[in-house]
Amino acid sequence: MTNRIVMMADGPSARIGEILDVPLARARRRAGPASNRNYLNCREAVRFVEAAE
Repeated sequence: MTNRIVMMADGPSARIGEILDVPLARARRRAGPASNRNYLNCREAVRFVEAAE
């Protein structure tokens, strides 16, 4: 898992649109964050960007 998610703007001249910091403690296990509020907030932020496209 990563510490940051870099989201790109849309279009042929795409640039970095937003950088989302992932505030989850290390060491991470794949199944662990499913109930973590910080994880869920990050997931919603990414879904919001996907829905806007």
